[in-house]
Amino acid sequence: MTIDLDFDPSRELLVSFSGVQRSSGGYLGTGVGYVTPLDDMEAQKGFILRFTIGTQYRTSNRMAIPVEAVVDAVFPTASAFSPSFRLGVNIGFDLFP
Repeated sequence: MTIDLDFDPSRELLVSFSGVQRSSGGYLGTGVGYVTPLDDMEAQKGFILRFTIGTQYRTSNRMAIPVEAVVDAVFPTASAFSPSFRLGVNIGFDLFP
């Protein structure tokens, strides 16, 4: 299970909760989340359905660097916007105890 916090200071805050199936070659995941604008009230606010595919590079037993492609389906809560999709590439650090 993964909790993601995506923060864009000039635009939005996204919180998502994902379940990921890992294998030796990579991983697949799906999740749900919520996105809210930070300063522009005309921006989309709504629920997210997230799909993730990726791989990770192990640097040690306690750390890995994941590289993943993420597709978000955004379902806005306001009727002024229609559902939309966005594609992203994420790189980060996974720390293991």
